[in-house]
Amino acid sequence: MRYAGAAVGPIGVAGSQFLLSLLLLRQLDIADFGRFAFLLVISQFSISLWSALFTAPLLIAVGQKGADDDAAAPRALLCVSSLALLPVALAFVSLAWMLGAGMAAACVFGLWGGLALLRHFARAWYLVHRAPARTIASDVGYALALLLGALMMSGAARTSLADAALLLLVSAGFGLLPFARSKALTTVRAMRLSDMTGYQQIWRRDARWSLLGVVTTEATVNSQSYIVTALSGAGGFAPIAATALLIRPVTVAINALTEFERARFVHDLASGSLMLVARGRAQLRWALLGIWGVTLVSALALLALAPALVFHGKFADTILWTGVLLWFVVVLARAFHACDGAVLLASGRFRKLAQLSSMSAIVSVMAVVALQMLLGPVWSIGGIALGESLYALLLFRAARTEMRNRAKEQGCIFDSSMAR
Repeated sequence: MRYAGAAVGPIGVAGSQFLLSLLLLRQLDIADFGRFAFLLVISQFSISLWSALFTAPLLIAVGQKGADDDAAAPRALLCVSSLALLPVALAFVSLAWMLGAGMAAACVFGLWGGLALLRHFARAWYLVHRAPARTIASDVGYALALLLGALMMSGAARTSLADAALLLLVSAGFGLLPFARSKALTTVRAMRLSDMTGYQQIWRRDARWSLLGVVTTEATVNSQSYIVTALSGAGGFAPIAATALLIRPVTVAINALTEFERARFVHDLASGSLMLVARGRAQLRWALLGIWGVTLVSALALLALAPALVFHGKFADTILWTGVLLWFVVVLARAFHACDGAVLLASGRFRKLAQLSSMSAIVSVMAVVALQMLLGPVWSIGGIALGESLYALLLFRAARTEMRNRAKEQGCIFDSSMAR
């Protein structure tokens, strides 16, 4: 029941985005679909950067130290993250234009990118303050607006990238409505530029290591997106993005459940409830692996019986089977290590995470380049599988060590349940 409540909003958002992607795969040409998919990757990366710089330090500042909304650290994070929205949105516009999206579509994509980051910070604010109702309402509002817009778009004779960007922008606006009257907004109105100075300590202690971890993790899990798009263009990236649609249920579950459990782990670790963390870590791992298994069976059945239902005959069968099978190897490793990463992040081990992801990033990038050059774009997913598998092994060992050390500090006996 806890996982169901945590996942309902993100599942709705991902489901509506999945339907929109299916619609655009049918209505856009391959190059435009590749542009749209790559911009979604960039948006997700920007959210990861926001997590590194702002929401993960917020989690530690509030969760472990019990700070209220008006304390220096939360105010500093709120202030700096708000001021950073404009340059990030402009960078998003420039990137979309360079990809060939057209200036109108690029501007709308930039506005959407900024609103998406604002909504992400607001969601994290209420999760860490143990008030998830507004977060759930935001997700549901975003999902419903996107779903209704996609259904209306499906009846249109023609769809463009600008239409898709406008739909995303409007949906993000609906997702912000639950935060329109809130205590966080009161804190925003009381902000001063002097609040920014409090971020210096956060940067030195947590954010710089968290940022390095996110960049190297992105290289581990998504380097094929950038390398293939740079070498083969948006058309070369299209089959990679299309086959990734079938692993969406697993990635949604990983993101939603680990975000929820990570906030809970912070409070449990602060209170010394080590067994609750160990139990939650094991439950999360088995839940994600179960979702992976069900999704794999469903995807294989779809490929064997009705591949045109999703891919509309735009890609060869060999490309589809290769891409899908490689993607499921990737998300198997990701589902295994998600709980270990949540424990380390809740413990504030940003530097350790950065060190581990740096090692896996080197493996991923080298393997992606080699497979892209030797076998073609879709095989580059195999490089991500290698990097993710190494990362899973490293995270498992690091999380086990973290649990053992905390057990010693509390005078507990480290048993097999904590190791799992």
